[in-house]
Amino acid sequence: MVKNDWDEGFAEWKSKKKARQVAKDKSLVGKIEKEVVQEVKEVESFMHKEERLHPVLFHFLHILAWAIPIAIILFVFYVNYLPFGYHAEYTIQVMDDGSVKSNSPYVYFEDLKGKRIKNLSDIYSLGAFNLVVKPKVVLKGANVSVSINGTDVYLAELNFSVENNTWDYFWDFTTGIPSPLNGTANYDSEKGCVYFNGSNNETLYYPNSSDMFENDSFIVYVKWKPEDMNGSNQQIIGHYNWELWQSANFVRFMVGRLGDINGSMPSISYNANESFFNQTHSAIAIYSSDENNSKGYIELWIDDLFVGRKNILNQTIWEDYNEDKNLGDGWSPHNYRNNSYFTGCLYETGFRFKGANYLLFDNFKAKTNKEVISLIGNGDISYIGVEVNK
Repeated sequence: MVKNDWDEGFAEWKSKKKARQVAKDKSLVGKIEKEVVQEVKEVESFMHKEERLHPVLFHFLHILAWAIPIAIILFVFYVNYLPFGYHAEYTIQVMDDGSVKSNSPYVYFEDLKGKRIKNLSDIYSLGAFNLVVKPKVVLKGANVSVSINGTDVYLAELNFSVENNTWDYFWDFTTGIPSPLNGTANYDSEKGCVYFNGSNNETLYYPNSSDMFENDSFIVYVKWKPEDMNGSNQQIIGHYNWELWQSANFVRFMVGRLGDINGSMPSISYNANESFFNQTHSAIAIYSSDENNSKGYIELWIDDLFVGRKNILNQTIWEDYNEDKNLGDGWSPHNYRNNSYFTGCLYETGFRFKGANYLLFDNFKAKTNKEVISLIGNGDISYIGVEVNK
């Protein structure tokens, strides 16, 4: 009985305590509500007073309070969708002392370190650097035109996809050995490629092609994976009077002989090392002949990066140098037949005649909001103009 009396007393005490807390909370809430109501009344009173004393200013501020967020929304909409179009002209000037002046921070040079863009000495090599176009609007889909005043400097961005190009020949090795190629290399379904085992001297060739792929300008494309670092001058693809080779420390594109039996064999090499092997790579090699204007050249790109260009002026491939050798993959009989056989995967090759001209451009449709355009050459730049329209 004593315990029950104690429990009932304790429960009654807890109930009274809770009731006092609730009352206290209600009192606090009520106090806050009164303060809020009072503040609101004071603000309303102030606003009414200001409206009576300064009606013009009051209405201006009232309009401004709505106008600012609406203006922000409209600005965001405009820069993203440009409903009324967009037009801008940017210029970059290279002064006589080699300094660069741009009329806008939205167009500028990148990767200029170690390169001159004005010929201030007898020994000069421009190489490759980038022109960046990045205005404060959504550039994607805009038409961009670029003009250059200079000597032997040009745009050479590989702004195309392999899939969307019109190739005269295109061979996909990811599902088998495409017709009409023959040879001893084998399709490997696990690797998803045609695999060349250099130890077994495996090759592929295009029958009756000895007089093809040599008498006009062309672009050759290849996607491959090298595996053997020990073999030198492994042919990835070639036609004897032009070759694309893989060695332990380089990938090389060469043509020739040019002109006759005593002609030169110019080449361009990309530096490679151990990390280059057992990785998939792509190459674009260009032979552009120009007997009339002496502006012929060869050029090499590896993994969409410019490697180099060499001028061949009015020289062309001496077709008889090839004799009866077909277009092939896997091995070249150059160097007295001492070259190594290629070991690795071949995924794709493509060939397009007269294709070199299609890679040089002066206008394009922007694909991103920051367009980076490669410029390459050996001469001077005095002026670059960029026009953007959308």
